[in-house]
Amino acid sequence: MPPPAERRFDARSLRLAGATALAWALLLSGWIGLASLSQRLASGPGPAFALIAGWVFALAVLRVAWAAWRVPDTVRRGLLPCIAGSAAALLLAALQGGGPWTLWLAMALWAALVTLASASIRACGPVGRSGAPVAAAAAGALLAWLLLGDIGDVRALGFRMGIGALVASILLANVLPRGAAPATDGRDTIGDCALPAGFGACWRRPRQWPLALASAAMLPMMCGLPWMVDLCRASGLPAQAVVGIHLLAMFVPALVFAILGVKDTVFAPVLCAVLLVAGASALESAPTALGGWVLTLANGAAWSLAAQVRTAALGKGREDASAVLAAGGLGAALVLLLGLGVSLAGLRAFGTWQVASAAGAAVGLCAMLVYALQPHILKKHRRIVQAREVGAP
Repeated sequence: MPPPAERRFDARSLRLAGATALAWALLLSGWIGLASLSQRLASGPGPAFALIAGWVFALAVLRVAWAAWRVPDTVRRGLLPCIAGSAAALLLAALQGGGPWTLWLAMALWAALVTLASASIRACGPVGRSGAPVAAAAAGALLAWLLLGDIGDVRALGFRMGIGALVASILLANVLPRGAAPATDGRDTIGDCALPAGFGACWRRPRQWPLALASAAMLPMMCGLPWMVDLCRASGLPAQAVVGIHLLAMFVPALVFAILGVKDTVFAPVLCAVLLVAGASALESAPTALGGWVLTLANGAAWSLAAQVRTAALGKGREDASAVLAAGGLGAALVLLLGLGVSLAGLRAFGTWQVASAAGAAVGLCAMLVYALQPHILKKHRRIVQAREVGAP
């Protein structure tokens, strides 16, 4: 029989893995399910993308608000099922004709539920001691896939999401250790993965652009998933299979990168740039269906690598409220811009987004090449100058 210390470590690891899986399931089911409901229930692409942009910004605002609010353990346990129940009721009301504001309130409450779920991970113990929770996140993606089912059937989708939120909140309330301290320290790693890189050093340095662009690669994929489901359904591919392929593209590369220990900040931007350029090139040159699937796989791998590197680089440092709000504002602005493009040009706007991302990644790749060659160029320049000085009379 293992000693008590080892048993406690095992119990803590199981709590941490369970909380991580449930939090990721809530995030991904919210991303995909709420985006699908917005596209189906809104009056057009503009209002639909405005709802999604509000959801993205709410993730950032509530994350900052929660970090500044030290909530007792008993209050957190009660908040989880209360928020989940309210979100479920509002989702059902929106499906019964409650209007866009009802759906927006449901989305805001779902964002609050994701925030509390992410805080539950930190309350279960320091993540760093048990390694990168990639396997638990992949398990959460599997739970989200099972919960979402056919995202084209909005009434059944809303009902499943409501039931799933209630079950997940009750499980999270029981996973939380008794008397856990308020989880206001450390990074919200799920929030870091859900939002694009903010206006930080990665945007000020062109050689980091591939990582920054890859962190935003899943925004158009999630927003455009309902349309892709409709296109694939016409060719005989079930909606749940389309969602499953998207999630596999996001998390199978993450598992591979975690096993290989890929955290090199020099190698990662190069691979992200190659993946983004390859995906956009396939979309422009290959037939529509094949190019779309290559793009999905390439963007999923690029997002996985960017999330892996960002999580390792940010570590367990304290939250920077301004950086989180900047990331949320950038994500919301990108979604609104994409919605404007879809309103004006239709689905071609998604292809334009991918080409622009690939162009930015290519510029970043060139900047990395120049940065790598700069010492050799300067060294050669000094030799030429010294040779001229020696040969001068």
